Amino acid sequence: GTYGVAYDDGDRERAVKVALLRKQGGASTTVAATFAVGDDIDARHGGGPKWFPGKISTVNEDGTYGVAYDDGDRERAVKVALLRKQGGASTTAAATFAVGDDIDARHGGGPKWFPGKISVVNEDGTYGVAYDDGDRERAVKAALLRRRG
Repeated sequence: GTYGVAYDDGDRERAVKVALLRKQGGASTTVAATFAVGDDIDARHGGGPKWFPGKISTVNEDGTYGVAYDDGDRERAVKVALLRKQGGASTTAAATFAVGDDIDARHGGGPKWFPGKISVVNEDGTYGVAYDDGDRERAVKAALLRRRG
């Protein structure tokens, strides 16, 4: 995904790739671990649409993860966008969603998932959602979003 950046000196930049960002004084976002070795996860094997259960087997320096699937299959470099906590919502990493991504969201924080698209990436880490039925929300937390699949 990309982000708009407002610099302290007043300059602004659109569509800055997440690999070029880091928290002030922190490590780059590409090496910040969202998962740890042994975590139970669901992953979209090969980037496909279906989720499969497994465990994190390695945390790679480039921000990807090794996954050992419950059925015995393995992958070495799975992007965080293709992972979620087992049985749960997508990862809550700030880099998870970009404008235009097809998602499901829990409208109003409720229990049901509804299809939509990311319309805005907010500076506070929340997202604007344009639902397929025409509804909109301005500040949805990442924990209430998942990639459509």
